[in-house]
Amino acid sequence: PLFAAALAEGVFHNAAPKIGQLWKLLDPLARERMLERTVTLDLPDDDPFWAQAFDEVFGDADRMVANIGQLGVLARANPRRTAALLAQHLDALAAGLGRKLFRTLDSVVRELAYDGTSCREGMDLMEAIALRADDDREPVEHYGNCFVYWYFAFPMSYQERLDRLTKLVESPELSRRVMGARLIVHATDVPHTLSGY
Repeated sequence: PLFAAALAEGVFHNAAPKIGQLWKLLDPLARERMLERTVTLDLPDDDPFWAQAFDEVFGDADRMVANIGQLGVLARANPRRTAALLAQHLDALAAGLGRKLFRTLDSVVRELAYDGTSCREGMDLMEAIALRADDDREPVEHYGNCFVYWYFAFPMSYQERLDRLTKLVESPELSRRVMGARLIVHATDVPHTLSGY
């Protein structure tokens, strides 16, 4: 597998124009399979392949909605660029998806938040989605899982997470203060089946 990954990285790097041509010829299912293969590669964020994949398939909110199923693979393959793309188009996605925003992006933004290279951006996205959720408790609960202290493998330090909560609770905006309070309740009331006690 390591040799195959190194070989594929060389092909992507040395034959970028041909990879781009191949990408244009593929149908959506084949593109998704190609993206799944890139998860195992160590392509730099500025590789020409990413420019084409992100710009042509996800370049605007309409194309992003049409190809939303491929965002999860992109989040694993290139988390920083996926987070930046979602942040850039979140308002348009919210307008296009409405109440489906959380259900559509939940696994993707959690993938970003739980990855060390995109944790902050993923948490920013989770917060923005939770603030839009109105009465839906699930987005706040999923965001709240990022603050549960017993989850030691989370890529953001406890102090940084506490600082985020403090900013929310001390915000001049009522919606942020309420969400901060809900996050504290969630993080300190972990189900016994998860806490080990």
